[in-house]
Amino acid sequence: MEFKNEWIEGTGFKKVVLSINSKDLILLQKAVKPAADRALKKYEKLRDIHESGEATEKQCDQMGEALEELETFQYFLKLK
Repeated sequence: MEFKNEWIEGTGFKKVVLSINSKDLILLQKAVKPAADRALKKYEKLRDIHESGEATEKQCDQMGEALEELETFQYFLKLK
């Protein structure tokens, strides 16, 4: 695992990039899996409330946020 500073072309700014080898990626994915499972349960609960027609505006907003979180976890877990 290694951090690198890279220039963003045309901006004059740098970004930090985390470089992960396959072995470290597998370990991180195992560590993240429980959080991904919790995110899935949270999203499904909010989606069920929404589909029943009884969701408040706040719950609809939370469902959108939960979906974004879930998609981020799913993307990370699919990396190889």
